[in-house]
Amino acid sequence: MKYLLKFFLYYKYYKRKDLRLGSNLSLQNCFLEGSNAIGDNTIFSNSFLGFGSYISMNCIFRNTQIGKYCSIGNNVKVLNYTHPSSGFVSTHPAFFSKTNQAGFTFVDTQKFEETLYLNKKENVSIKIGSDVWIGDDVSIKGGVEISNGIIIGAKALVTKSFEPYSIIAGIPAKVIGKRFEQNEIDFLQKIKWWNKSKS
Repeated sequence: MKYLLKFFLYYKYYKRKDLRLGSNLSLQNCFLEGSNAIGDNTIFSNSFLGFGSYISMNCIFRNTQIGKYCSIGNNVKVLNYTHPSSGFVSTHPAFFSKTNQAGFTFVDTQKFEETLYLNKKENVSIKIGSDVWIGDDVSIKGGVEISNGIIIGAKALVTKSFEPYSIIAGIPAKVIGKRFEQNEIDFLQKIKWWNKSKS
């Protein structure tokens, strides 16, 4: 079965789109635009990966839109779900959720939105622009947009959106610099070079 899956992935992706796919992947309901790579042990589901972007090993992306020419390090994860910190007697989902995470629930209707969305209608948790570089071991909270040109330092926890071409780092992530002057950023945002033909 393992070899059959590998052959299927090869036929569906490698052959047609110049893709490099690692081993032990979970690719479900996703679209890879082409010239992409995904490293070993990565989950990529209900998501879009733009042209030329790559994802390294041990990453988890669900309900994510990723732009073009992005460089994503190892162990990068999207945090799609949350628990309430107030308003309920406990943070345990049995008190607010119908999804039976522990095999039981005390409620007959959903009392709290567990899934974090940027756009619920389109089922998008996070959106990553183009020309984004994400370092190793970064966690990104659902509901966040990573704008074009952003650099995220290793081990950062991203809990909110930032302006294009920001350099961010830390727990929680904060702006530590800008890649270019504002007039240059405005120019890059206007020309959107990543949409130009490769040839």
